[in-house]
Amino acid sequence: MPIDKIRAVARRNSFEIRNYADFPYYFRSRSELPAEIREAGFRGLYIGGGKRRGGGTIILTKEELSFELPTDLPPTKRKSAIPPAVQKFIGDDEQAVLSVVRYEGVLDDLLGFQVYHLQGHLRTTIDAEQGNTQVEVDDLYVGVRGDAGTTIVPVEAKAVAEKLNRVQLLYVARAAYNHAAKAVPANDVEVCPVAVKLDRDGTLYAMTFNFPETFQGLTILSSKRYHLEPLPWQQRGRRRR
Repeated sequence: MPIDKIRAVARRNSFEIRNYADFPYYFRSRSELPAEIREAGFRGLYIGGGKRRGGGTIILTKEELSFELPTDLPPTKRKSAIPPAVQKFIGDDEQAVLSVVRYEGVLDDLLGFQVYHLQGHLRTTIDAEQGNTQVEVDDLYVGVRGDAGTTIVPVEAKAVAEKLNRVQLLYVARAAYNHAAKAVPANDVEVCPVAVKLDRDGTLYAMTFNFPETFQGLTILSSKRYHLEPLPWQQRGRRRR
């Protein structure tokens, strides 16, 4: 369904949707679809692109888009390397998760080779199913793995209440690949998507993925579960979201 049509239906029924970009995000990452839609067999939605900025088409799918955390992983316990001056202020949203990942060297440990921070909040446009769609990469790293050439590592971070989404991970990987291919030959670029997610018990899950053509082929290649001592998110009695 085109977003323009959703706007028209909302106006006709006196519904107020203040931010249409957050509308698909809410059902993609934070909430189940409404019961009436689930009863029709649909499991998720995503934006399939559009011909102009702010347009786009919301696509309902009967395929499962979210990933379950590998909760059977034994925790990797390590003493927190977060500076005390930072630890007493650190929150528990996605930006805090990204800060912890950087301080703790999670990516070097997970990937088995050294990576370097390139930038955060890469915003760009990629080709999607029905046109262009905007994508934001939470964090971006680059490294060199042996003779494999340049490895670009896009990172998608999720707080407790957020779900990992297959389409979002694939779009993020495409955005990172396109960004790297502007600087080096495309054949020399290897993409290694990573997702990090905070769990309710305070542990941090980190997972690597392949880079397939379609979201249906996206799979977890490796994963670790980190238990930091002390847990940074519990220092001020915060309620994790």
